[in-house]
Amino acid sequence: MVSSPIGPLARVSLGLLIAGALTSTSGQELPPGAEGPLRNDAFLPADPDRAAELEQGDQALERARKEAERAERERWLAVAFDHWYEALGASGPETVVFADDDRRLVRGVASAVRHRLTQLSPAERSFWSQRFADLAQSELLPWLGGPLRDRRARQLKLRDVERRYPCTSAAARAALALADLAWEEGHTLTALEDLRRCSQHVRGFGGEADFDASLEERRERWRRLLPQDSEQPWEGAGGLEAVGVLRLSEEVDRPRPGAGPLLPGLVFLEDGRFAVQTADEVHLFDREENQVPKRLALFRPDDLLSLNSLPPTLPNPAGTLPWSHHPTSDAGRLYLVQGRGLAGESPNALLCVEPPEPASTPAFDLLGRGLLPSLRWAVTGDLLIDAQGEVSAVPDLADFAWAEFQPGPVVIEGKVLAQVRLIEGEIENWLLAFDARTGKLLWKRFLAKGSDITPDGSRFGSRRIASLASQPLLAVGSRVFAGTHLGAGFLVDTAEGEILWGFKNRRRAPEEDGWDGGRPCLASDGPQSDILWGPADSDRLYRLPPGPLEGPVEIPRRDPLEIGEAEALLGGTLEEVLVQGRAGPERTVSLLGQPGTPRQDALFLGPGERFAGQGLVSAQRVWVSSDWGIYLFDRSRDLFLLDYVGFQVPASRSASRAGGSLHAHGQRVLALGQDTLWVFRTRNRLPDGK
Repeated sequence: MVSSPIGPLARVSLGLLIAGALTSTSGQELPPGAEGPLRNDAFLPADPDRAAELEQGDQALERARKEAERAERERWLAVAFDHWYEALGASGPETVVFADDDRRLVRGVASAVRHRLTQLSPAERSFWSQRFADLAQSELLPWLGGPLRDRRARQLKLRDVERRYPCTSAAARAALALADLAWEEGHTLTALEDLRRCSQHVRGFGGEADFDASLEERRERWRRLLPQDSEQPWEGAGGLEAVGVLRLSEEVDRPRPGAGPLLPGLVFLEDGRFAVQTADEVHLFDREENQVPKRLALFRPDDLLSLNSLPPTLPNPAGTLPWSHHPTSDAGRLYLVQGRGLAGESPNALLCVEPPEPASTPAFDLLGRGLLPSLRWAVTGDLLIDAQGEVSAVPDLADFAWAEFQPGPVVIEGKVLAQVRLIEGEIENWLLAFDARTGKLLWKRFLAKGSDITPDGSRFGSRRIASLASQPLLAVGSRVFAGTHLGAGFLVDTAEGEILWGFKNRRRAPEEDGWDGGRPCLASDGPQSDILWGPADSDRLYRLPPGPLEGPVEIPRRDPLEIGEAEALLGGTLEEVLVQGRAGPERTVSLLGQPGTPRQDALFLGPGERFAGQGLVSAQRVWVSSDWGIYLFDRSRDLFLLDYVGFQVPASRSASRAGGSLHAHGQRVLALGQDTLWVFRTRNRLPDGK
């Protein structure tokens, strides 16, 4: 253990949190919970024609409710429902309309119609289901039963029937069939979501309560079969001890013209091994927790891209902000984004890599590369590279030849989701889904168009190429949340790419502080797992729903929290969040409650000490890394300090480069720096006197 110049006990309030008022960085006084001006003109893909159809249906419904005569009332109901039906028929999973007068919130057309149907009286809903029952049934029957020649085609048709005929018997049968197909594929999360929608349709058309109860019973039975997350040792550890230090590279920093620093990323595989992605290489390490990791493989992703003619790179003089690697893993494979669309850089690509088998014995060649993994597939620009190195064009990506994959892909039930940017003056942000086994494009969705934060606050005020990457994606069950850093975030159902909703955030002024955008947003812990979203282009923290909108407007769930002196989000619940930031001249870990309530500060770093990266939060513990060491707090006891361990600094490195983002699995806690890995092991025993 290495002691810091000032011991941690002198800098941490043990058990007694020091309260301080939230400090505004906006230069103006706002009442608690007030959000202030949005300063946001990002373009959201709302369809005005579908909005007009829905509005005409709403007007006809109002007219129907004013009619005393039954025949006339039903005539106007038919007019209203036909308008809604036309809106559904002319839309797809990607079609959205504005859901509020401020034109800040969009929701899918199917979601908008389902909400309207829930607001009808039982008699009106019955009229809807009867009006479309025969038509829906005739479209559904050819796709039920019989030989399953084309599973994908059947799924698409079933989802189309369900989307266009909500609250009908046919929609319920389609959703139930989809649930069975998803269950057969092992996609339990998707199957549970299909059953949820099936139950909604049953209640919508007044189906039998016994059938609805049987659906809930099946959902509960399937939920019990989901993998249960057992508590890992690090989540309730009483302390930690240093194991050792591992150098990832002996090279000095290389200048990267026009680019900001590339921050490494780490992911654990299911078997306990872990991979570290640095600027140009990927290191694969063993799963032994009680020793310094052994390197099993070292490879360059560029070497796996056997292309003779690479897509052209884009000049980016504004690219001076950090780019953070966020590799992910599923079924033993690695998925990572490599390279940037910058002059002089390696080609930007999304890769699926098969690591060497766990039982393989490291056998390094003269270059120190060890056993090489195999490329399963890669997508770069509009090209797909398969496992044999064959290159083929992807027709649906013809406009993406100069696109840039953004860091932070996720894998959800056989699909790899990644954000992509097209840059032609303005920035277009897209979400793409690929088959995790083959790399085949499944769907693409345009999310938003905008720009970096500019002095005039307008997306038309600058022609710079983006310097700030999109936010790493967040998996939320069978859905994915995409923060664009262009002024909006979107929740998308991954089954067929249905955009459930999109929401514009307040954008900060260029000179003001925003959240650390290199980290994914978080799902809150506790019984209500909402999305905690702190965009880098905003000075507000938002709590957002993790599913479709059930009511008129449910975004945000609480008044937005002002960033104040916070800098990075650690975690939290619906009622309070943990952040890293400042308290005047001091750097601190703080607990923020509802707007207008005092901030509670728990940790004050020493003079010259800085936070070194992303922390860790469990239900019981909070882990924070500085460039001096790791702090471990008891979350259940007002952030009581349990332990502190300083970093061992290699002789060839300066102390200012110590520390990094924290990653944990089992008993192993890792601090990943720019080119160094610090290895720690948890212990159950609390330090003496604690």
